[in-house]
Amino acid sequence: MLPCFGYAQQAITGMVTESDGVSPIPGVNIVIKGTTSGTISGMDGSYSINVNEGETLVFSFVGFVSKEVLVGQESTINVSLETDAIGLEEVIAVGYSSKKKTEISSAVVNVSSEKLQTSTSHDVATMLQGKVAGLQVMSDQQSVGGSPQMRIRGSGSISASSSPLWVVDGIIGGSFDPQDVADITVLKDAGATGLYGSRAAGGVIVVTTKRGKAGDTKVRISSTTGIVKPNWGNLEFMDGPEFYDLIRRGFALGGKTESEFLALFPSEVRNVNYDWMGFMYDQGFVTTNNISLSGGNEKTTFYLSGNYNHEDGILRSDVYDRGSATLNLSHKLSDKLSIQLNTFSSFVKNQNTTSFTVFNVPFDTPYDEDGNVRPQDWVRNNYYTQERINFALPEELGSYNERGTLTLNPSLKLDYNPTEWMSVSASTRINYMSSVLERYDADGAQSTDIGGEVRNNLTRNSDILTNAILRLYKSYGEHALSGIIGGEFNEITHKYFEAHGAGYSGESTILDVAAVPQSVSGNNRTTTYNSFFSQVDYNYQSKYFFTGSYRVDGSSRFGANNRYGQFWSVAGSWMLSNEDFINDLGLFNSLKLRSSYGLTGNASLDDYVHLNTFTLDASYMGENALSALSIGNPDLTWEVARTFNLGVDASVLDNRISMTLDYYYSKNSDLLFRVPLPAEFGYSEQWRNIGRLDNWGYELALDIAAVKTPDFNWNVNLQIGYSQDEVKELPGEAIDADEDGLLDNSIVYLGSDLFSNKILQVGGNRSMFYAAEWYGADPQTGGARWVSGYNNDGSPVLTDNREEALWLTAKGMPDFMGGFTNVFEYKGLSLETVFSYAFGDFTIIRDNAYDNDGQYLFRPEMVVYGQEDRWEKPGDVSSRTPWVYQGDLRSSQYSSKYWENGNYLKLASLSLGYSFNKNVTQRLGLGALKVFARGENLKVWHKSSGISPELTGFDADAPTRNSRPLPSKVVFGIDLTL
Repeated sequence: MLPCFGYAQQAITGMVTESDGVSPIPGVNIVIKGTTSGTISGMDGSYSINVNEGETLVFSFVGFVSKEVLVGQESTINVSLETDAIGLEEVIAVGYSSKKKTEISSAVVNVSSEKLQTSTSHDVATMLQGKVAGLQVMSDQQSVGGSPQMRIRGSGSISASSSPLWVVDGIIGGSFDPQDVADITVLKDAGATGLYGSRAAGGVIVVTTKRGKAGDTKVRISSTTGIVKPNWGNLEFMDGPEFYDLIRRGFALGGKTESEFLALFPSEVRNVNYDWMGFMYDQGFVTTNNISLSGGNEKTTFYLSGNYNHEDGILRSDVYDRGSATLNLSHKLSDKLSIQLNTFSSFVKNQNTTSFTVFNVPFDTPYDEDGNVRPQDWVRNNYYTQERINFALPEELGSYNERGTLTLNPSLKLDYNPTEWMSVSASTRINYMSSVLERYDADGAQSTDIGGEVRNNLTRNSDILTNAILRLYKSYGEHALSGIIGGEFNEITHKYFEAHGAGYSGESTILDVAAVPQSVSGNNRTTTYNSFFSQVDYNYQSKYFFTGSYRVDGSSRFGANNRYGQFWSVAGSWMLSNEDFINDLGLFNSLKLRSSYGLTGNASLDDYVHLNTFTLDASYMGENALSALSIGNPDLTWEVARTFNLGVDASVLDNRISMTLDYYYSKNSDLLFRVPLPAEFGYSEQWRNIGRLDNWGYELALDIAAVKTPDFNWNVNLQIGYSQDEVKELPGEAIDADEDGLLDNSIVYLGSDLFSNKILQVGGNRSMFYAAEWYGADPQTGGARWVSGYNNDGSPVLTDNREEALWLTAKGMPDFMGGFTNVFEYKGLSLETVFSYAFGDFTIIRDNAYDNDGQYLFRPEMVVYGQEDRWEKPGDVSSRTPWVYQGDLRSSQYSSKYWENGNYLKLASLSLGYSFNKNVTQRLGLGALKVFARGENLKVWHKSSGISPELTGFDADAPTRNSRPLPSKVVFGIDLTL
């Protein structure tokens, strides 16, 4: 018998948690020091490892300080890890999973709640403006509570939506309050979005809401109050005397006599100068209140919040109220089984009495000399404005327009961890929305003669999603492998009903008492998705990382021929800073090279377009009649985006400077498009897959700690995005047989505004509009001139016939977009500025409704920014023809003269705050106390005639949007923790 030396090997189990001793940390590397043997902690933080007494276990996880523990005779070792402050080492939610930042091989950006809360807005899109390279946010000022449009890396589709997919707490869709957001991750390339397949062509925005932690209950209270004012930018109309004199000259140039002019415009009219802009829009009031409670114990944690927002909008009688409540509850049923319940509910009420359409001329007034509202009969016979609407009447006569919207969004998640290397989860989320509109237009408030009108409608949407996911984790020495396999089902239902009655006297405003029933309409729609997905992650020595994903999506929006689509992605990265040859340089704190390629899809189109559809809304001999509604396409298939990304992440000077640089190229094929059909088909259009659109660009993000001292800090964040797109393929041959400047296979259609023609042609941009090339006024006659061609020396050939003009195209989306942030901190005082910008495009802000040459006599006239005066006499050189009453109106037809520079720089937000030190807060019995002032949309610098080029939207063709001012807000607030 031989003696045995050393200690016997034993099994050690335990939990790895954060410093609170409760919150588990999954994925912690646990290695026997001096060896390659080890394991990783499971989803619940548990681990098990065989080790000899006297050996040392090393616990390490990115974002936490490593810890060494000497093994004695105990069988259980629980470890708490302290947070490491190094910025790179953070855990980021990327949808179905969370990863260390160093492990991510894709283009993602994480924004913390602290960076979001510098805005006064109640929507996350505005909070993100200027803070993420490649993310473009277009403000929506059309109504209080409206949400901006968003695009990630431009638009990769033509007719289908290019909006990003929202994922809330790991589940597609969902609702939340911005005050409850813990952080937001923007997924930009296929390596990050590929796991979402057909839902992710427009990128993905992952929202993680706040959760409680074990320990004492924390109470946080915040409140803001302030004002909101209309910001008109460069939009200006002629005042009464200016407009009167313009019309007088126009009558004379048109051959009319002075007496003919005075018969329509008596001399006393010149002295009338009513400010309709000031009447319709004025200063409003805004307030926000929030209270939250969070805490728990080792078994149960909770986060509970309530939020209330009120805003008297800048539009007359526009009122917005929003209340919401959130409850996030987590409970451990056992060491292996846990449950999460997230609930969000909100109720929003919008009210207004004025339905704004156009501005009135300054000669019209809403009140008579005694201060009484002018009645509709008087308005109809005496107003100069073409529409003859007195916007004071609806409010005076009791008209109203109210919409109430209820949102309920509960979700339930069950996690089961049978071993430290495997977990199973099942989730269900229901997003329910019910919206009721009640509108009453009082008798005499409108220009029609059908008496008072009542319109009620009801919208109900339900979005039910359920999924089941298996997650696997395993490490073998220097190798770490993890995987995801899951299935998902989603059903989206929309129901709508509307009834309309007329002939109300004002005694009652319910539908049942309508003297003249007008219409009843409604529709039901259902969309379903059925999906299966998988992903594998591998890393070696924490230097080399690989991710691959595969997803199959089925959608009811496509016919049986192409109902399922397959999508995949691969991504890899090399942590160069973990290599000795890079470390020896002594330059980089971190350096990572990464790349990805993959396929994502787009199914954002109307329901049932693959089917021939019919309607029963017609009648024949007193019976319902069937009539054709749309022609289907059973071969309709998915749009597919094939995206390549190459990026580098680096930090130097003790992480004082961090940089992210990305290049991307996306080929978007089988584009979903509404193709216009010839009249003989009996249908106006059909959805088809046509053509290819490519978009590409560069993105640069810089974080600089410019000054870092014990008392003073200055941090700079710079975001630059360069984006281009090009139509590569369209049906037919791309030739210009008639030499008019437009290719014969171009698709010409009207944008969101009938005044701005848009065009798709090979070699052009997605957001491109076209028009006859304008030259200006003839110096001798003042007549309109266009360019019909060019001589060999480049000089233009001019014509006075618009039909002979060349067609000119212009890009409606900027080349460069981004933002920059400065944060200054001195002791407890902080100042933050956020700017956003866009350069390199044209925009259409004005149109011939407010800038014409006599075509619309009874509309106000814009003051065109930065342009010379109109032609008045022979010898004048001007790009603007004279304003002539009933003259040659061809110059008012759409042409390139309405295009303007779309560049802008906006001071998106400005924040000034003071955080009291602990000596003060402890004396007050508080955990923290901060007072602050914030401003939003304070100034836009641009050289166009409207309010702001960003208001034209992503198609840059919406002049009517620039008739409503940008709301500028200034609020004062307090934030305290008990």
